[in-house]
Amino acid sequence: MKTIVSTNQKGGVGKTAIIVHLCFYLAKQGKRVLFFDLDPQGNASKTLSCGSTGQKSYDIFVDRCSINNSSEQWTLIESDPRLHNTYQLSKQTAFTTFKENIKAVSDKFDYVLIDTPPTQEFTMLAALFVADYAFCPIIPEGYSIDGIVKMLQIMQGMTKGQNPLNRHLRFLGMVPSKVRGTSTSHKAAIAELYAKYPQFMLCGVDGGLVGITERQAVAEALDAKAAVWDISKKTSDGASLAARDFMRVFDAILHQMGENNG
Repeated sequence: MKTIVSTNQKGGVGKTAIIVHLCFYLAKQGKRVLFFDLDPQGNASKTLSCGSTGQKSYDIFVDRCSINNSSEQWTLIESDPRLHNTYQLSKQTAFTTFKENIKAVSDKFDYVLIDTPPTQEFTMLAALFVADYAFCPIIPEGYSIDGIVKMLQIMQGMTKGQNPLNRHLRFLGMVPSKVRGTSTSHKAAIAELYAKYPQFMLCGVDGGLVGITERQAVAEALDAKAAVWDISKKTSDGASLAARDFMRVFDAILHQMGENNG
C-alpha cells in the first residue's frame, strides 16, 4: 500500500482537482483506494461522496478507527469542520494514531490518497508524517512561485535533520497547474521553474514537462462528481485535452514511484 499526498500551503492551485482525479484514475484501473479529505472546505468530499463510509476525518486523529471498504470504487473518509480544532490535539499522539489507523488497513487498500488544507497547519504536517510520496501543484505566477522555497523547506524539514518526522517521505515534484496555454508569462514562469529547480519538478516518462492546463471542463466534471475523461464525449474538446493532461501527470507520478501503470 502506498500513501500519496497532494499539498501546497497556498489555496486555489488545483490541489484537490488533481488528487481527486488521481482517485478516479486508480479506481478505474481496479485499484482499492482509500481517500482522506483533511481539508475543512470539503471539496473532495463533495465530488467523491458516493464512496463515503460516514466516517469523519477528525476521528482518525483521536481514536483507533475500524475502516472498511465502501461498496463503491473508492472509500472516502469525509472532511469535518472539527478539523479546524486539531491544533488543540497533541501532535505526537494524534500523528501516531493517524499512522496506526493507516497501517491497520494496509491489507485492504492499494493506495491511500490525502488532500490537505492550503495552509501549513496540523493536518498538512500530519499528512506528510504518514505519507510515502507527496507532490505539490503550483500555478506558474508570482505569488505561487514565491511560496515554493517555503514548501521545499517544509519537505526538507520532514525528511532531514536530527529528528526528522518522516525520513522515508519522497517528494515527487512540483506540478504546474491551471496553466493558461496562451499566457506568455505562464510559459516564462514554467521555464524559470525548471531552470531553478529541475530536481524538484515532476517530469514525464519521456523526460518532458507535464502539467495541467486551465480548462472549464475540469470544474464542470468535479461539479458532476465525475472524471473529466468521463464527460469528454458530452462536451467540447477541452475535456479531452484536460484528460490527456491528467493522464500524463499520473503516468509521471506512478513512474517516479516505480509503479507499472499498465
